[in-house]
Amino acid sequence: MAFNPFHGFRKHSKVIFAILTIICMITFILSSGLGRGDFFDWLVGLVGAGKKGEVYTTLYGSKVYHRDLQERRSRREIANELMQGVALESVQPTMARVKQELGKLYDGELSEELRLYRDQLRDAYLRQNVLSFGQAPETEEFLKFLGEKDLRAHDILEMVKQIKEGKSSRQTLQRLEQSLQPNPFGLYITRTRLLGKDRTEEARVLAGLMTLTRMRPSSAETRARG
Repeated sequence: MAFNPFHGFRKHSKVIFAILTIICMITFILSSGLGRGDFFDWLVGLVGAGKKGEVYTTLYGSKVYHRDLQERRSRREIANELMQGVALESVQPTMARVKQELGKLYDGELSEELRLYRDQLRDAYLRQNVLSFGQAPETEEFLKFLGEKDLRAHDILEMVKQIKEGKSSRQTLQRLEQSLQPNPFGLYITRTRLLGKDRTEEARVLAGLMTLTRMRPSSAETRARG
């Protein structure tokens, strides 16, 4: 009679299935560990511990390796890029609201908190539209409007014009960038004063600008990356 490998399997099938069931149960338990990873992650980490590089420090009783820092830095960069992308997606609607609000704030007398609010919106709009030289004052109607209504806007637009025409020095560009640097503290103070006067809609606009200020890279960082 020829050898049949399935004969033994059929004869001992109950025992074999019982062993396989136990193995599956053990595997499931080990792979369901709580905390950081499971048994297999711990085993892989133990085997690869020698490839983590030198020990940088000890934190909460555990060694921190060079590889751990690299992985943490990589994850943080990915998170930053994600948040910046989300912020950039909200630039257009936020700046459209800024433009709409500014158009109403140059007619009539304003309270102190509304003047501060207008100044924050004006600087944000100028920063978005002229610091990157994306818009020219002579072609963008609202920039022309700001230049006619607001002395600070007029001076900034004059600097932009000189830079574009090559009639300025490097110091002029630096002065322009410094004058339009975001002021998170000023935004916070102005928003607090608006909330104190129940100006919730205006405070909401400033909250959007505060988010963009936190998420967007500075002009220096943008040039460095370019």
